[in-house]
Amino acid sequence: MNESDDSSSELTESFPSTEISIGTDKNYGLIYGMLFLFFWIIINILLIFLIPLPFSFPERALLLFVINIFLMGLCIFCWKVGFLRRKETLIFTIHPFKNQLIYERFWSNIRTIEKKYQLGEIVGFDVYQKMGGWVKWRSEFHEELVLKFKADPPKYLTEEWQEQDIVEKTKELNQFLVSNTKLDEELVPEKIEPKIYKDKSKRDNKILSIIIIGIIVVVILIIIGYFLSNP
Repeated sequence: MNESDDSSSELTESFPSTEISIGTDKNYGLIYGMLFLFFWIIINILLIFLIPLPFSFPERALLLFVINIFLMGLCIFCWKVGFLRRKETLIFTIHPFKNQLIYERFWSNIRTIEKKYQLGEIVGFDVYQKMGGWVKWRSEFHEELVLKFKADPPKYLTEEWQEQDIVEKTKELNQFLVSNTKLDEELVPEKIEPKIYKDKSKRDNKILSIIIIGIIVVVILIIIGYFLSNP
């Protein structure tokens, strides 16, 4: 079994492949970690000093312990993710026998994504502009690498903090496709001009969503505490 896996791995490594390094904001994980740390402190203040709970001391202590373990785990997880994403790499491999493009994403040395696409469904790589920002009036367009398909919506491969030389890297990826596949060279974008792509499935700003959810949770806790203290 191991011999089969080793031979398969060696065979895959012999296929045409290319990789690009996409820079990631080193503060990515720190931002999320500090956000959860903020809610951690707020919830502790509410539960210890402001919201009277109808529990005895052992039950109250157990509740606080569970909440603290949960939020501490979220903080550590976010900081760990941020540490791993300091070095993020995309690897594209062409499987000539299966006529597939294999897409892999690595955080440091850990593979987090592996997807396979049929070459016959692919048009090529392109750069799209999308609106990003915490609030609408401070939002601005940023460029993202996408993989375009003939029928399906484009697959976004980078995020707003990963814009270093994105146009040049897109040209290199298209050249890789043309050189190693039978894709129609006329269909593959030769001149990369970032364009605005409007779709109905826009990704929500994750940080803003977490803030809104956190505020809602805090408000609910305050309301519950008020009614419990004023029966």
